[in-house]
Amino acid sequence: MLRDLRTRFGRTFWGPVILVGWPLSHGLFLMIVYAVARRLNPMGADPTVFFATGVLPYVLCIHPSRSIMSFSIHANRQLLQIPLVKPADLLFAQCIAQAVISFWVATLFTLALYLWGIDIVPQRPDEAIFAVFATIYLSIAIGSLGGVMYALVRAWVAVQILSLIAMYFTSGALFLPEALPQALRTAISFNPLFHCVEWFRAGFYDYYSYGMLSRTYLLGTSTVILLLALLIERGLRGRLLEH
Repeated sequence: MLRDLRTRFGRTFWGPVILVGWPLSHGLFLMIVYAVARRLNPMGADPTVFFATGVLPYVLCIHPSRSIMSFSIHANRQLLQIPLVKPADLLFAQCIAQAVISFWVATLFTLALYLWGIDIVPQRPDEAIFAVFATIYLSIAIGSLGGVMYALVRAWVAVQILSLIAMYFTSGALFLPEALPQALRTAISFNPLFHCVEWFRAGFYDYYSYGMLSRTYLLGTSTVILLLALLIERGLRGRLLEH
């Protein structure tokens, strides 16, 4: 894990700043754009809080999963020449690094809005914290599958990026799902990121609807994706070592 960070950014102070600052600035930029462009808030309160609770789960999902896919097995393939190092080791190291980065991003994102004068303190802190954990877990699962598949098939990067974009636009980050027809609500409920957003917002709004939130589906889907990634890594380890 340390070798990967030092290889990409060296031993300077700017390495950690870039790692945390890029997803943090992405989230703050999106939140500001949406808050300015759409001043009306569907929840009837500060629009910044509504958009922030939708943007943060997206940032915590897309950036770690993309980094795990790009910088785990494929970028550190030379380490596989060491007999003790297996593809799963590279995967786990990158997952740990991205989990730590994600915690910093979530903390600084919330702190920045709080210092900006926005009432970003959740009414149910336990729900908000568990939602962050669940979102990071989902990003690790998606990233692990992407890391294994990208090491086997280069075209997988397009599949994963397009999937994450589709997940974002159907996550409910920019709209209230309750306002959609029943058929569309059923369709977007299969998106695990949708449940991350619902769970996170449930920690901020007392009157937010719990009707569509399924914590079991989110955690179960993440677990299945992660197990699938580990099974592929173990079953095709020989091919991963040969590439």
